[in-house]
Amino acid sequence: MSRHRLWCRNLQVIRDLPSSGSVLPRVRARRPATPVAPRLDAWREVPLVQPWKPWFALNDLTQVGPFPPLPSQPPDAYRLSLGKITDTLRLDYEEFFDRKPDFSIYDPAVVLQLRKPWSEPKQMAGCKQTYVGIVKAMRTFCKKFLHEGSVECQVCDGRPYGCDLRVHWTCKGHVNWIGETSVMISAISLYTLKHCDDVDEDELAWRVHSHIIDVTEIRPCSLRNQLMNSEAAEPSLMAFGVDG
Repeated sequence: MSRHRLWCRNLQVIRDLPSSGSVLPRVRARRPATPVAPRLDAWREVPLVQPWKPWFALNDLTQVGPFPPLPSQPPDAYRLSLGKITDTLRLDYEEFFDRKPDFSIYDPAVVLQLRKPWSEPKQMAGCKQTYVGIVKAMRTFCKKFLHEGSVECQVCDGRPYGCDLRVHWTCKGHVNWIGETSVMISAISLYTLKHCDDVDEDELAWRVHSHIIDVTEIRPCSLRNQLMNSEAAEPSLMAFGVDG
């Protein structure tokens, strides 16, 4: 059979098929192709992806606010001495029963004075030699008679109180000579600094010139009465705060 006759026969078969179209498979109509020009326009409307940057960029510093200015000059001799004395006093208070205090922070003419609760201030020392001798004697007395002794302190700025440093300290322990009674002495020490001339480079230019002790609380009351009424007992109270 020739090719022309075969093609005519197939065409006749197609014409004889029913018109419902149930025999023929359904062919989904194709969606007309989108013109090229609209696609390009739609691409132009899509915003470009922003480049990655860290969460805190240098450009954001202006939105945070101005930073505090850096110090134009290094700390002077007074601030360096004040920081050294502050650290030394804090350690001397907390380790009063464990080691000797550091006497290098005191002026040769340092003055020690007991003020409150006595009616009149009592000067206990007027030079460094006397100051050191009283501290050593009182440390020996406290370590012998005060058991489980401890000292807590807080060093703060003393300028609002008319001095350079203000230390609030509390000493606690037990003593045998008044019947195993718990002892608590709380006081405030005021330190005033003075500039020292002719010092070496490794020494402090400012040192403690005045140390005033104001006792705020004494327990038990029997110990308070003994310290208030006896002139000889006053140094025992001073021992808890002399070495700072």
